[in-house]
Amino acid sequence: MEKLGSERSAATAVRHDVASSCGDAVEERSRARYERDAAAFSRPGRKRRQNQDAFAVVPDAGLYLVADGMGGHRDGDRCSQRAIEELQVILPRELRSIAARDQERMLRTMRRAILTFGERLTEIHPEGGTTLVAAYRRGTRLFLAHLGDSRAYRFRQGQLRRLTRDHTAVQNLVDAGVVDDIEAARHPDRGALTRYLGLGAQSEPSLRCVRLQPGDRVLLCTDGVHTVLPTPALERVLATVKTASGACRALVDLVASRSGRDDATALLIDAATPRNPQTC
Repeated sequence: MEKLGSERSAATAVRHDVASSCGDAVEERSRARYERDAAAFSRPGRKRRQNQDAFAVVPDAGLYLVADGMGGHRDGDRCSQRAIEELQVILPRELRSIAARDQERMLRTMRRAILTFGERLTEIHPEGGTTLVAAYRRGTRLFLAHLGDSRAYRFRQGQLRRLTRDHTAVQNLVDAGVVDDIEAARHPDRGALTRYLGLGAQSEPSLRCVRLQPGDRVLLCTDGVHTVLPTPALERVLATVKTASGACRALVDLVASRSGRDDATALLIDAATPRNPQTC
């Protein structure tokens, strides 16, 4: 199924907020959330007035979410917004009683919660869907679940490492050695998703757990960021802009200066100190 779009934004600092579209000016429709060690910034692209990206920064729960709606027009933003609104409640409730060292149970529970929500989303919006990248931080462990082509990266000691694999037809071609990364970036079907949230019982997320070190930065972003900014550009911003809020804003501004056709959302987690260290 072809990914059909993503757009939203409006500067605010509401707790547990979800992207929303308001006003005509792009700057007015950009939205942000800043915390001591995490931040997010989202800006609509030029293709549409409506931003179909959504995010949540919930540091007290250790939860960080980014979603990029698909399905076109209103369905896209409804799907991404519903995913963020509901999963930021569901995931902490299901995960908080699990010991961080029980990684298999943690990931199994994330999978079940996302699959169950995905089935419900399909019933509510049968023509729509959304990508999802979810990061749940517990001490030095970061549990990741993702669907679609929104990505997670880890920046450590000046080098950026991708933590997720796109669920796209073109990524399958790359894996098979049919095309290389440069050809994939120009491929006409690069937006065709093979998995996404809202594909019913087939909304199967990819899961992993990574260990964080002091100084690590974790970037969650939509394809509006990573398809415009190559790895060296991402590394340069993450290396030089020291605050999470400044780095998110710089990344999205750089996207706007280079293209800005699609919505762009960047969420950054700075791993300076462990969250909930007693549960590491």
